[in-house]
Amino acid sequence: MGGNVPLGFEAEGRTLRIVPEEAEAVRTLFELYEQLGTVTAVTKEAARLGLRSKLRIGRDGNPRGGSILGRGQVHHVLSNPVYAGRIRHKSQVHAGRHDAIIDPERFDSIQARLIDRSARAVARSDIKGRSSYHHSGARRCQCKIHQPDAVICVSVAETGSTSSRRPTTTRIDHELDPPSRSARVLGGTRQHPRATLRNVTRAKVTPQNAP
Repeated sequence: MGGNVPLGFEAEGRTLRIVPEEAEAVRTLFELYEQLGTVTAVTKEAARLGLRSKLRIGRDGNPRGGSILGRGQVHHVLSNPVYAGRIRHKSQVHAGRHDAIIDPERFDSIQARLIDRSARAVARSDIKGRSSYHHSGARRCQCKIHQPDAVICVSVAETGSTSSRRPTTTRIDHELDPPSRSARVLGGTRQHPRATLRNVTRAKVTPQNAP
């Protein structure tokens, strides 16, 4: 196999051989994930235990690695099929000729948990992003011509200090055109692709006339 030999193994011809001491660290990482359930928690506990990355000797003769594992390194170990006796080549995973450190079924179970947590994290981030977007001043389009989820963005004009910011909105008059499910942003204004802007005015929004 090409590339750096992963933690837990050493090269033996065209295959890999298990290094017992390093393999024990790998098993510990998988056990910690099963117990703690998050890569961040595993990383913290691994640091407390003093688990380190693989020590390598560079071509210049100087040592590389051997440092406390970071979160990215921990995730790479937990998601690397080499520990289940497999080899990843580009986007494909094949059976390897080396021994597994982690039972394949156990490895697959952990991959399902990793993927599930990742998907939920993305969903939470998406919800948070939409919430922040609306709280920043985005308002529903009231033109009644295009799709109901169209929006007009409210921008904030900076005048030098936080206390002197004045929110402004761009009002758009649409000519009748077929609805579109997409929109593009021009400057601070969200514009419907098939809408012709006949009249664009910018007006200050005060507490009295703000919607």
